[in-house]
Amino acid sequence: GEESFHGCSSITMLELPPTLHTIKRWGFNGCSSLRSIVPQQQNEPLSLKTIEAQAFCRCYSLTNIPHFPLLERIESSVFYGCHSLTEVTLGPSIISAARDCFDNCDSLIALHCTYRTGVILPWAVTHVTLHPDTTHIHTSAFAGCDQLHSI
Repeated sequence: GEESFHGCSSITMLELPPTLHTIKRWGFNGCSSLRSIVPQQQNEPLSLKTIEAQAFCRCYSLTNIPHFPLLERIESSVFYGCHSLTEVTLGPSIISAARDCFDNCDSLIALHCTYRTGVILPWAVTHVTLHPDTTHIHTSAFAGCDQLHSI
């Protein structure tokens, strides 16, 4: 539910069951020691479809998130302030990703987008991979990305 583990600073790893469809708003907000999010069963694909607002906001130690093949929506400030996050892959199921979902992720240097409807970029990104059928790039999507050197 909402705010289920808000501020639980002793959590270091989160194992997601293959049946989980939604991570509720503020679910793990402020879990400052959370380092990785992994599938509970390595051979089972994750069925996560929605990550609600600020679910992982201020998870300062988060370095690793899995690829969510069915993820459709990433709401506002989901990964805000995840200073240790370096690389993210967004799949073809993405329908909606809030412009600020990666705000203040100052170590995020690689964003791989395999979806077709837009791009969300934090300022520290140095490399972007776009889906070949990309049809739209949001206004100012690359604004302030002074470190960007390859697309």
